[in-house]
Amino acid sequence: MNEETNTLIAKIHLNKTNIRDFSDWAVSCLEQDLDTKNIRIVAAMYDATSLSEIDTYFRRSLNELGWEFPQEKECLERYAKSVAQQIVDKTISPAGGCEVFYEIHCSLIYLNEEEQFNYFRDLYWCYKYLPVEEIDLKVIQEAERYLSGKKFIFPKNIEEKPLFAEIDKKESFLSKIWKKIS
Repeated sequence: MNEETNTLIAKIHLNKTNIRDFSDWAVSCLEQDLDTKNIRIVAAMYDATSLSEIDTYFRRSLNELGWEFPQEKECLERYAKSVAQQIVDKTISPAGGCEVFYEIHCSLIYLNEEEQFNYFRDLYWCYKYLPVEEIDLKVIQEAERYLSGKKFIFPKNIEEKPLFAEIDKKESFLSKIWKKIS
């Protein structure tokens, strides 16, 4: 399965798709010489009114290509790596990428698999409280760390300046929570 298809399926899992996403995917497949009967049908359905109808043809397209519809966890983890790479390559803004990671985190909570994205979740909320440039740098660093396979561990050394230092000064709701879990 190609990355574009995985991205579309991830967006299905995140409830972030519309009919045009499917037809755009199908047109892209045809441009890549991935030509099947059902892909042609999906490409022609750009003005369809039923998402469930186009989803049926989309899944048939996957079967015709010999691709399986991946499980949610597997699909979202692959999508997360793609988004992290886009952050590092600067083809997506750190804030935009962080927002996607936050959505992935929220989706994986239901699968009890969200732990690896907790730091992205926290960074997402920091955009409201800290300078954008500072958070952008942290998001890029975290994307690089994530791609390297290293697990993030919150600083234990009291000498280290915590990311949330500025938030702590404001005594916001988030800082109160942060103090309780630190």
